[in-house]
Amino acid sequence: MTREEIISEEASNLGQRMDRVESLFREPSAKYHFSVPSDYVHEKQLERFNDPEKFSKGTFKLGFFPDRTITDEGFKNVSVALRPGNSYYAKFYKIVAHRVEIKDYLLFLKMKGALLVGAQGLTLVHQLLTDKFPAGEPVFTVDEEKNNLFKNGEGYYIPSLYQEPGVFNILRSSLSKFDSTYRYGVYLLGVFKNNHF
Repeated sequence: MTREEIISEEASNLGQRMDRVESLFREPSAKYHFSVPSDYVHEKQLERFNDPEKFSKGTFKLGFFPDRTITDEGFKNVSVALRPGNSYYAKFYKIVAHRVEIKDYLLFLKMKGALLVGAQGLTLVHQLLTDKFPAGEPVFTVDEEKNNLFKNGEGYYIPSLYQEPGVFNILRSSLSKFDSTYRYGVYLLGVFKNNHF
């Protein structure tokens, strides 16, 4: 094959993969704007979020059950750190396929032009958009660089939040292995700059 033919075939394969990945997620009808508070500290966000005292008189009166491995140290690297005073919007993409891999998550977010905001971004979005946050299924966030994720002897992990639906008022955070596949119904968080269309 000539160089031009190879390039053409690679472009065709990528286009087919992009079409396939696009079909794995449902485009939400709503986007939710938020501004990062002036007192937000990226380096301490997870410490603050994991503080049970914060929830004792808050929305989740029946309990907040944090995964204690979701820490600022464990997620000290992130592709994009949200900045105090800046404005963004969030979308929650629902998986509509029975098997989705992390590489598909990443390609999908790249195709959309989303920011990879890590565990800190996920928890901040929940704090600011609690009443808009999907309930009854986990909401995941991913990062392109494995070094930006929590790691132990068994591999790399991505964080998620699960908010109980209805009157239960329970919130849980957890970790899932990076090389897992994910099922129908769970959500992927997309965060965008306000000037992104």
